[in-house]
Amino acid sequence: MILLALSLLLSVEPQPLTVTKIDDGDGIVKIIAINNNYCDYSIEVSAEYENMEPDIPLPAVRIAKAQDTTVLVTLSRKRRASWRYKYKYRYVLGNVEEAEHDDNVVYLLPYDKSETYRLFQGYNGPFSHNGKKALDFVMDVGTPIQAARDGVVVRLREDSNKGCEDESCKEFANYLLIAHDDGTIAKYFHLKENGVLVSIGDKVSKGDKIGLSGNTGWSTGPHLHFEVYRPRMDGEETLSTYFATKDADKVLLIEGKKY
Repeated sequence: MILLALSLLLSVEPQPLTVTKIDDGDGIVKIIAINNNYCDYSIEVSAEYENMEPDIPLPAVRIAKAQDTTVLVTLSRKRRASWRYKYKYRYVLGNVEEAEHDDNVVYLLPYDKSETYRLFQGYNGPFSHNGKKALDFVMDVGTPIQAARDGVVVRLREDSNKGCEDESCKEFANYLLIAHDDGTIAKYFHLKENGVLVSIGDKVSKGDKIGLSGNTGWSTGPHLHFEVYRPRMDGEETLSTYFATKDADKVLLIEGKKY
């Protein structure tokens, strides 16, 4: 029983991001971020304190580098008297200071070049893309999905088998998030249950098979949702992306057309 418990404990995956504190003694406290992911996180940290002072003005946005431990802020006691503190934080996946889309990049369509699918909802589409630059391709459940651009897998889900036409199902979507070398992140959404073919930390090249399309989450029918965004503390900024198609080397896709 002891050996079994130890084996189960050792197999637990580390949390992608942990924010905690270290008491260095003599009234010095460090708030740190432990980033086990393969992508940076941006963390806004703030604090309330008495008889202490931070080493940087708060609130502040700090970058927790991938696969690293970062000191977000150090609080130090000002004099030998009672002291107290309380900190808060919020975070987003990605580096809000450095992410900047390379508009010269041309993406592959996120499926095999021998196939053709209709783009039934494009940028600012009337159903669910209002204010978003996102693309929805109609395709049967189980269609192989390929990486549209080189990157590294930084987040995924594949355990859901639920989907419906109502926004209440939004949280049940299976997905893949792939970070690019310019700091932007691609989303591949509505994948089928157990339809992710890569793991977190995998480096993928454009054209690699990464998943299987599905109908999970907020979805009116089987399709693939694709978008590229730049991380921001106040929300994701979706971006226009050029694609290579059978008819053009570099084009913006148009709603209603087949590619």
